Amino acid sequence: MNPFSNGHKLPKDRNACAPFPNRIRIMSAEIQSVEKSSFAASEQTRVDQTGDRFTEVQRLWSNMIARVMLPLSFCIMTGVILIVGIQKQGTNWPQLLLVLSLASSIELFAIFGVSQRTTVTTNELRVRVRPFWGKAIQLQQITSASAVKYNPLVDTGGWGIRRSRKYGNVYNMAGDRGVHIVYTDANSKERNMLIGSMRSDELVAAIDDAQAALM
Repeated sequence: MNPFSNGHKLPKDRNACAPFPNRIRIMSAEIQSVEKSSFAASEQTRVDQTGDRFTEVQRLWSNMIARVMLPLSFCIMTGVILIVGIQKQGTNWPQLLLVLSLASSIELFAIFGVSQRTTVTTNELRVRVRPFWGKAIQLQQITSASAVKYNPLVDTGGWGIRRSRKYGNVYNMAGDRGVHIVYTDANSKERNMLIGSMRSDELVAAIDDAQAALM
């Protein structure tokens, strides 16, 4: 019996008769659609489980200037101390080496241990520069959030926890992009804050979505 006769009809496939390149494109589009659906489902699960709509961690090591300047300053300081120690009679070398060890430990901690964590929860915007302090703002207090590009040296005086005439309190770790936040404090006074972010557009979208969900 002929398997291709009318008695044995093959299942119809809308892509079966398409040219091979077209079939590849169709299959690729279908795979991308499935991947997007899976990502959206996993993202929704993450938000439901953690309550965080956005999380970003930036480390001082990602700042190219800090990566160059900190080791360079340590090398210069070490060289000066060693030269002074060699030229000076009766130098206490164990104590000198202890000071250098402490200085190197502090530098390593600054490079690898200092980080900035920005989080948008269901009701708060939080930013903290570890191991120091940070700030939390209720989403209802935020009147505007906009992605900006700024000059860290001119507008904020560098990186870290700063104070700026233009942006108010500044929390930034690297780069020249961030989110300018305008909010009202407990006394209904308008305040400004700048949060450095490599994903500034995503941070603004997360704030907008979280605020919309509260309405």
